[in-house]
Amino acid sequence: MKLSDYLNSEKYIILDDNAKNKKEIISHLVSLSKETGQVTDVALFEKNVMLREQISSTGLGYGVAIPHSKDKTVEDLFCVFIRNKKKIDFDAIDDERVDLFFMIGSPPAKATGQYLELLAKVSLFANDDTRREQLRQVGTAAELLEIVREFDKL
Repeated sequence: MKLSDYLNSEKYIILDDNAKNKKEIISHLVSLSKETGQVTDVALFEKNVMLREQISSTGLGYGVAIPHSKDKTVEDLFCVFIRNKKKIDFDAIDDERVDLFFMIGSPPAKATGQYLELLAKVSLFANDDTRREQLRQVGTAAELLEIVREFDKL
């Protein structure tokens, strides 16, 4: 599996969003998720992602969060990305504020292995200091997609 199989269109990326808090960034991620054509009920999906966040934050640390959910409102596995202009509180495990957000969605029937493999790919991608800095500096969605494609070659 390649990250670029899922994060493969400029319309799945927003650079320089203006979310002010966790609820707002999740709302923006869910709205962006609709662009993938995989979310059938945006309001219900957002509610379920928020419920997932109440169980345990998906803020990984180093300014990165990966909200994710296996949900009946999702038709197929997807990934979207938002870079927020300012870091916001996201209850990350390192207590640092977050500005880089990936969202992953999957239907419940999708093989758990594929869902977890995509989650692992995104985590590995975002775990590199240099790559995180590239994500913070990139000027266009096309440039970000090129970084993803380069990662897939590793």
